[in-house]
Amino acid sequence: MSAAMQIQITRTRLLLKGGVYDESLHPRDEDGKWTDKGGSSKDGSGRSLKQTSVKDLPSELVSALNVKETGTLTDRQRAALDAVNEAILDLDGLPEFKGAVIDNVKLVVASYEPAGAAMSMATGQGQAFMMFNAAFDLGASDMFAPARAGSYSMQVASKILQDGGTIGAAIKAMYKLNTYHELGHLYDKLQGGALTNMVVDSIILAKGSDMKIVEKYITQNISRYAATNPRDTSAEVFSMIMNGARLPKELSHVKDYVYGR
Repeated sequence: MSAAMQIQITRTRLLLKGGVYDESLHPRDEDGKWTDKGGSSKDGSGRSLKQTSVKDLPSELVSALNVKETGTLTDRQRAALDAVNEAILDLDGLPEFKGAVIDNVKLVVASYEPAGAAMSMATGQGQAFMMFNAAFDLGASDMFAPARAGSYSMQVASKILQDGGTIGAAIKAMYKLNTYHELGHLYDKLQGGALTNMVVDSIILAKGSDMKIVEKYITQNISRYAATNPRDTSAEVFSMIMNGARLPKELSHVKDYVYGR
């Protein structure tokens, strides 16, 4: 069997398999079924994301996630929301992508299901919504426990606390990196899936097509959440790149691709 065929088969198996995480906790709308119809947005300043209220969302999106208006945000939620906008403003290394995000992505601050999803990205034809979930419990005492730190953002936040940092610093880091993860999905979509193909194919070329070996590599070098499926593998790698993290040698070239070098 050719190397190209092995890559295609393994990539497909990774896409179809179940992951360590329950995917129902991380809703996404890659096919645009929630966002292709209806919806509008308010004008923004052009420097951060335009915010859209629930009543302006497509009905399919509201129904799919049971989206509801939220009340006054807590101090931690406001700090988390500031981190989201800060992440957008820090995309200066990707000026064209930053412009596309600011012009086209609408921020939705609302409560939606599942409550275990801190953020989500819903994309459709000409519309994209960054979902900030006010139902996510930022007061949970074990939120950053190492055992729960399955995503790259949670790993970084957990390490901040282990090193004596504040809960505020951990929350800020988590939401900046959550934002980059969600934007990684959008970046990949705009590239026609090229980022996912590059990341996954590079891993398979380096480690072979044995699923257990590939999953172990992803878990140990990126995150447990990255092993959920190929799209989350690339989104986690995008988040690492935006955070200035050192990538494993098998993926070091991906940073040059993202930055167009």
